[in-house]
Amino acid sequence: MRKVLEDLIFIGAVKEPITMFGHTWVLETLNSDQQLDVMTVTGNYDTLTRIYAIKTEILARALKEIDGEPLSDLQEKSEFIKKLQQPVVNKLYEEYEKIQAKQNDTLKDMNEVKNS
Repeated sequence: MRKVLEDLIFIGAVKEPITMFGHTWVLETLNSDQQLDVMTVTGNYDTLTRIYAIKTEILARALKEIDGEPLSDLQEKSEFIKKLQQPVVNKLYEEYEKIQAKQNDTLKDMNEVKNS
């Protein structure tokens, strides 16, 4: 049963390399636990600031490597993302949103195949 549950956790996960600003960034979609964590850690911000904080916290969790260098420490990634220039953060977040759209399409396709 544990194997079945573990397999279900990863349904629809998308991990993709993005090449921009002369570097290759690998982003992966967040799971529900990570998404809830983002909402929790950004809950104390005012409305306008929270929108940007959500972007940085999502990117900190989604960023898996840069130029082949694996990144795993959340605190380190969060501090790194927060030091990037705002246009860089915004562009990375746009790319993350594209990956999320692919995730939604993949899940839709998987569901349609199963229901056929």
